[in-house]
Amino acid sequence: MTTKIAGGEELNEIVNSPSDIAEYIERFSKPNEERLFGIEYERLGVYRDTCRAIPFDNGVEKVLDTMAEQSGWKRGLENGRIVYL
Repeated sequence: MTTKIAGGEELNEIVNSPSDIAEYIERFSKPNEERLFGIEYERLGVYRDTCRAIPFDNGVEKVLDTMAEQSGWKRGLENGRIVYL
């Protein structure tokens, strides 16, 4: 398995069993005190004329920022970017 982990480093490990997957998840999961509970509801915004997805940069992130500004909802940041409200 090759994946990116926090900090951008690559992790290359062979997955040989279900316990390898469980160990990976346990090793890279957030500590209990940093976990949050919520409902995830995703809708992709698209441009009406092209039906192409609205990009995150200067698109989805701007919508989230505007919604937070107008509603008073708290911005959820990851790596300095608004990714949830």
